[in-house]
Amino acid sequence: MTDPVPAPAGATAGAGATAGAGATAPGARPGPARRVAVRTTARHPISARSLPVPDDLYHPDSYGETLLHSLMRAQLGVTLGVLLPAAAVVATYPLLSVLLPGLGRMTVGPLPLSIVILGFGIYPPLVLLAFVYVRRARRTEERFVGLLRDE
Repeated sequence: MTDPVPAPAGATAGAGATAGAGATAPGARPGPARRVAVRTTARHPISARSLPVPDDLYHPDSYGETLLHSLMRAQLGVTLGVLLPAAAVVATYPLLSVLLPGLGRMTVGPLPLSIVILGFGIYPPLVLLAFVYVRRARRTEERFVGLLRDE
């Protein structure tokens, strides 16, 4: 009994075709059929203008401008989403000082209350907001780059 002849490199086969089908010697019993995986490229490739590319940003047409404006709008949304809570945190202490005039004379242990409010009530939330801002800004830029690279 002879071994089936493998299909030549680059040969294409239809669905369900096997390599070496009909390649055995006359009168010999064919062995179990071997399956061959066939990979092809897409029949309908994506057109060149359907996906943005980095070169689109450097051309002064409406498409490149639209891409840049969408990135700037997303960045503005991230900035305002963090800036407004930060402004509220920072405005809290002067507002408390105006509403409660005795606040400047109070102490917590050996420390004035104003130092405690600044040290524990204002700076930690600002640091937290800074981390949130960096994380959101990176995510926005990664999405934009992913759009350009089609990841």
